[in-house]
Amino acid sequence: MNANKPNRWLAALLALALATLACGALSGGGGATETPPKPRVPTQTAQAAALTAEAEATATKAPRPTQTPQPALPSPTPPPGPGDIVYFTDFDDLDDWTTIFALPETDHYTAEIQQGKLYIQVDDRSTTIYAFHDLDLGQPDVQIDADVETVAGPNRNNISLICRVTGDGWYEFSMNSGGHWVIWRYDDSGFTILKEGDSTAINLQKAKNHLTAICQGDTLTLYVNDEEVGSTSDGKFTEGQVGVSVATFNIQGAGVEFDNVIVSIPK
Repeated sequence: MNANKPNRWLAALLALALATLACGALSGGGGATETPPKPRVPTQTAQAAALTAEAEATATKAPRPTQTPQPALPSPTPPPGPGDIVYFTDFDDLDDWTTIFALPETDHYTAEIQQGKLYIQVDDRSTTIYAFHDLDLGQPDVQIDADVETVAGPNRNNISLICRVTGDGWYEFSMNSGGHWVIWRYDDSGFTILKEGDSTAINLQKAKNHLTAICQGDTLTLYVNDEEVGSTSDGKFTEGQVGVSVATFNIQGAGVEFDNVIVSIPK
């Protein structure tokens, strides 16, 4: 039994030692706590310092403006070429035909739209009524086409297409119901016949005809019903407007219709 005593004493001494340590810890005596070390701040490497300096320098510079893409310019419209139409009217109105007058001067005439056609009636003898297109066509060389028909009054009259109208004069291409044609120049001296003749291409009396007048360079050419009837040369007028006319001879009252007036560039 006594053989166990040393063990009990050893246990008692161990318990007492543990209790003493515990009391010291609670009372703060004898054992000061160690201050934890400060964290170590890593130092910048040379590469990091260079990147930082570049970023700071870039931040002080003004931003580079971005270039706004410019829209593509439209392709220029090509100028009209031979055969291109530069003017057409089916006579819904006379807005482009306000220069209308008589030679010699008179008020005895009619120029108006009737059923989509330009109707000109001349109430006096030996009188010509003119209707000029007022807009600049921008072309010195022109071809004028029109369907024409005498629908009232006598068979004896002139029906004309006109080119290169200016304040100085014009060229006039005439056809009459008897089968005769004339190419005129009108200027300060009055009317001058440049070329004339007769043609079986002209439909007589009050039949419908298709007239074509071409002013190209100094060449003046008249077609009737798509057949060339005469041509001449004259260089006095080089540009201008276009027009139409109706003339009476010794009998008044001629009424003529113009339809499908087309102005194009000669081929």
